[in-house]
Amino acid sequence: MNHLIAAKKEAEIAVQLSEDIVILSRWLKSDILSVTGPDFLSRLELMRFIVDELKAREIYCSHRIRPIRRLLELHAENLLAFVKDVDLELEQLASTYNVDIYLVRQAFDLQGISSATCVYWQKAEALYHKVGARFYRLQEDLKELIGNTVRASSIVENLNSRLRNYFFLRKTIGPDYLELLKFYINHHRYMRSSRPERINKSPRELLTSQPHDHWLECLGYNLFKRAA
Repeated sequence: MNHLIAAKKEAEIAVQLSEDIVILSRWLKSDILSVTGPDFLSRLELMRFIVDELKAREIYCSHRIRPIRRLLELHAENLLAFVKDVDLELEQLASTYNVDIYLVRQAFDLQGISSATCVYWQKAEALYHKVGARFYRLQEDLKELIGNTVRASSIVENLNSRLRNYFFLRKTIGPDYLELLKFYINHHRYMRSSRPERINKSPRELLTSQPHDHWLECLGYNLFKRAA
């Protein structure tokens, strides 16, 4: 009986933990790391709140929660670096259209609401009365800003996904590993590609149209070659 009571208690804790993590992850995705949203300092404060909430729950699942909490804690400013650029762009738009930055931010947040909802049109109408005919041109510029930010974010994510497999090298190579990694990626020839002209060519060869030796030979090593 005691085992059953303990099991039920553990199950309740696990269910509550799961619900809490879902809510925190939703806030992180929709309110903090989304393109639209508050300014940099506000998001940084929200990130600290997420970190504190995760830390309070580490006791229940440390091996899964702690790595994520540490990542958010140590790299919060890097993860939110794109927001600084967005803030500058919004200030520039406010100056260009001679509109209060508060209204520009409201129009910016409006882009994160589906136009199929009544809320969107209610907010859009209210903003139009405050901004005037400039509202439509401002909206177009905001859509372009969001499009450019999403594309830039996708490039960074793609690059990070390619580099992540090499990050373990820093434990053995030391602080200069990034220079070696950069050299390797620039000189390593593609084994396959959707573009036939890129196969068996390195990024450097494609950029300069000049061939070079194997990347190990470029570093001064003798490449092993099987005897004929």
